Amino acid sequence: MIKIIHKRNIKISLQLLILLVAILYLIYRPFYFIKVVGGSMEPTFIEGQIVIANSIDKNYSIRDIIVAEQDSEYIIKRIAYVPGQKIICADLGFRKYTPLPPLKNVKRQIQYINSEGIKCKIYEIPKDHYFLIGDNDALSEDSRNFGPVHKSQIKAKILEF
Repeated sequence: MIKIIHKRNIKISLQLLILLVAILYLIYRPFYFIKVVGGSMEPTFIEGQIVIANSIDKNYSIRDIIVAEQDSEYIIKRIAYVPGQKIICADLGFRKYTPLPPLKNVKRQIQYINSEGIKCKIYEIPKDHYFLIGDNDALSEDSRNFGPVHKSQIKAKILEF
């Protein structure tokens, strides 16, 4: 009789533990399981692949792959530039921001590019904002189109194995 009661108590305790873990997961949502949609992150991630993201780690740096909310959708992109970083952008007509490679004499290069009829400027990433770029340049709609995203829009960091 005691063994039956003991087994019943263990069963109830395990059920309560599972319920508690489920409630904590729903409240804090420490992990996201995200299905990759589109080819903007190829070859790193392919369409249909499931990735795991950690929402607890809020320390973001260059090259981190993150999940962000943009226009009520979740997107997966790589952090290219962090707050305070300066980049040279050229308006090539198809993207709002087109980062150029680092140049030695920046002012002279900008003057030259502007003299050729291409709008070019130095852009500083604002405080608490991140500039995101997809790994597949041709298929990626990213910060070059919609600008840097605020830190509050970043939901999680992809765990890479």
